[in-house]
Amino acid sequence: YSKILNLLARRYYGIVDFYGIFPGKYNTMDEMKSYRDDYRIAFQLFADPEKNLVHSLGATVAPQAFLLDESGKTLYSGRIDDWMYAPGKSGVRTTKNDLLVAIEAAVAGRKIETASTTPIGCIIE
Repeated sequence: YSKILNLLARRYYGIVDFYGIFPGKYNTMDEMKSYRDDYRIAFQLFADPEKNLVHSLGATVAPQAFLLDESGKTLYSGRIDDWMYAPGKSGVRTTKNDLLVAIEAAVAGRKIETASTTPIGCIIE
């Protein structure tokens, strides 16, 4: 999902802040830096070794997207899009861009019609 998240981060630069969180102690700082460099990540990455942020948001899998307002209230949580339809299985193309739709609504001051979707990914233990 690096490509779509980079596109969104660039498209909404200065409007929406993007952050990538690495939950747990599975990745070293060097691995995070390599990931950032290899995929030219356009947003900040943070380690969450004790999973404090992950648990406070209620994240259950990775990747899982959260859109928060300025006060920290969750406006949207769930999948980025419908490309992944089962763990380890992806479709040929994306037909629903859930995170993009949520961002567009929030930026326009509209209600987010689907504020939650079921994310598919690796379970965060």
